[in-house]
Amino acid sequence: MPLLTLKDAAEYVRTSKAGELLLAVLRKAQHIFTFADERENRINRYVAVVNAYKSGMPIAAIEEKFGCSRRTIYDYLIRADIDRRRFIRSDTKAQVIELYKAGVPVTKIAELSNISLRAVMKIASDAGLSRKKKK
Repeated sequence: MPLLTLKDAAEYVRTSKAGELLLAVLRKAQHIFTFADERENRINRYVAVVNAYKSGMPIAAIEEKFGCSRRTIYDYLIRADIDRRRFIRSDTKAQVIELYKAGVPVTKIAELSNISLRAVMKIASDAGLSRKKKK
C-alpha cells in the first residue's frame, strides 16, 4: 500500500487535485483522543487547517478549533506555499472603529477582534481617529 505524506496533502491544497488514497483519508474524519490518533489524523488536520486559513478564519480561531499552535499553522502554510495574510477584513475594521469611538480600551478591542494592538491603532489612525487630547 502506498504511503501518504504531508507533501501529498500540500500538493492537494495547492492544486485542489487529490489522488484516490488522499481522498479516502480525507473522507475518514475522526476525533483525536491520543497522540497516536493525532499522528494518524495529521493529514486531515493539515488540510482542514490550511482550508480554514484560506477561507479567512483568524489564526486564534484556528488554534482553538484544531488544537494546534500558531507555529504549526504557519508551518502548514509554508508547506502549502501560502503567503500569510496581510489584510484585515472590512467588517473587522468597522467593528474596531465602532469600539474605538465608543471608548473601549485598545487592548480589549484587539482581544475582541483577534488582531494586534498595532493593527487597532493603524485602523483608528487611517480612519482619522485619535484619543490624544488636542491642545
